[in-house]
Amino acid sequence: MHEMALARDVLRKIEEEWSRVAGRGSRVKYVKVQLGESRFTHMEELKELLADISKGTIAEGAKVEFEISKVRSACADCGTEFKPGEKMNLNCEKCGSGNIQLTGGNELIIKAVK
Repeated sequence: MHEMALARDVLRKIEEEWSRVAGRGSRVKYVKVQLGESRFTHMEELKELLADISKGTIAEGAKVEFEISKVRSACADCGTEFKPGEKMNLNCEKCGSGNIQLTGGNELIIKAVK
């Protein structure tokens, strides 16, 4: 299950960031996560799984807010930046090249932890 692996990654990042900023003995109350839209398919399922696997950890009961980053691409040949369409067009909108790179929408960043 893709969301379970992602929930584990989010929890691991929360724990790493909390140990860096707060040390031991306290619990996380709030987390803001920047998450690329290409990383998940079911946000509600991700939230439920994260709440379940957080039980017994420093993040149990924490309010988790997600900030979603849109998928963005760029042509490595002509430099044109664009948002892929619904069909995830794999060619450049300007020059037609297939040499496309994902430039956004794959993030997993802990933006705030309290």
